[in-house]
Amino acid sequence: MYIKHLKIEAFGVLRDREVDLSDGLNIIEGANESGKSALAMFIKFMLYGLSGKATGGELSERRRYVNWETGTAAGSMTVSGEEGEFRIERHLSASMSDDGSRQRETVRETVRIIDTALGTPVHRGEVPGDVIFHVPEAIFMNTVFVRQIDGTRPSGESILSSIENLLFTANENVSTKKAMERLDTARKQILHKNGGGGELYTCKEERSMT
Repeated sequence: MYIKHLKIEAFGVLRDREVDLSDGLNIIEGANESGKSALAMFIKFMLYGLSGKATGGELSERRRYVNWETGTAAGSMTVSGEEGEFRIERHLSASMSDDGSRQRETVRETVRIIDTALGTPVHRGEVPGDVIFHVPEAIFMNTVFVRQIDGTRPSGESILSSIENLLFTANENVSTKKAMERLDTARKQILHKNGGGGELYTCKEERSMT
């Protein structure tokens, strides 16, 4: 499966945009603040929706990407492959109200997966990313989806480290180096490299004396 076409009605800073993609590598180029990150996030939105949870003092995905003019995040994504061609349609509206004691967010969302050959909805009630690409959201966010690095230029070493972490742990933030160090420390406690110390060595010594 590959992403064939994106139609963005409203999403973050983007309005009324269409993007055609091809099977293989696609490169999106543009100036700073032109919407490249929003375009990447739109793909995530189509597949899994937007989280309403705020973390680390930042706005939630929903608050960041619902277009402030329309109060919506909406569009469609067409994917194609051996299993056929499908169009994912998603529309989310969010509004804030104040009852005097606290603000309340009202959210309405619809999502459909259309078999374009038949023109009929399929996979009702299922998550598009799960059923079409067979990738859970957590794995998608920690592997396929690479976030923009805030205000820094990454060094080659940090990129290689992130790639290594992704390959071995499926999470760029889980350090394989630290994991190996912990394993080596545990190994030393069990048996030293020269075989002359550690818990296993002590057990063997005690057994030989009985």
